[in-house]
Amino acid sequence: KLSRWSFHLSIPNELHMPHLEDLRPNRGTMILNIAIAGRGPKNDFLRRQVTNFVRLCDLSVAEYSRARDHLIHALPGGKDRLRAVLDSVDHLELCIITIRRALGSLSMVSSPPDCATPIATVDAVLSASGGSLRALRNIVMHIEEKIRDGEISHGQSHALLIDPGGRSASIGKATITFEDLAQLLRRLHG
Repeated sequence: KLSRWSFHLSIPNELHMPHLEDLRPNRGTMILNIAIAGRGPKNDFLRRQVTNFVRLCDLSVAEYSRARDHLIHALPGGKDRLRAVLDSVDHLELCIITIRRALGSLSMVSSPPDCATPIATVDAVLSASGGSLRALRNIVMHIEEKIRDGEISHGQSHALLIDPGGRSASIGKATITFEDLAQLLRRLHG
């Protein structure tokens, strides 16, 4: 019986999620520079890592924007508010996972001695989120194990939960504000 299961979902009454429309996709410019103009890394491994990083940054911004669009439809007066929240949660999960993939791609790239190292950039981005990005990503990616092992207990959210004020998303004990998430994306996008 479904009555045995608890499901808690918050539908926001307002939204405080920064716009990111000024962050235009970089992959088109990158493809033109590498493929047509012959610019960019000459080393094949480095070129593939940079290409993957740029693609993943663009994807994470696109998923954030899709989540935001759905949350706008979830506000009072919106049509099918529950579906809009569920759709936004899907896009937020993809955004968080994709940011971590982009950071992983960046961490594999070595840079010239006179530049900030990618590892330092990765650490700076992760520390800017206060560890919440890593915690959220780990819970999203391993939710089944977290529930099974009792780390996500009865009454805790087992899917990303948008707070009623529309300022943050949380799962289990991990939370990230939309402001912090937007700052992370801006930093990655460069």
